[in-house]
Amino acid sequence: MLGYNKKSLNFYKTTDNLNYMFNFQKSANNMCYMNCYIYATELAHVQSKEILTASKEAECHFRARIESIVEGIPDLDVPSVLLRIWMI
Repeated sequence: MLGYNKKSLNFYKTTDNLNYMFNFQKSANNMCYMNCYIYATELAHVQSKEILTASKEAECHFRARIESIVEGIPDLDVPSVLLRIWMI
């Protein structure tokens, strides 16, 4: 799907300088949230940190929920979102 690899409810894409990650998270009230992450190798270099080829969520330079990035994203119920993801 658009160059992303999928593992469970996580989607990953790596370019020369950026690692993109998206994660779908189920909450206790049966809602679904989309978390967005970006790791920048150039920023890690400027910060004098080790350059990671496979970064984890906590190591990313940018972390946000999709509703804080894009206005008008509705809350989604988990069953319909999971069904769409597993069909990919």
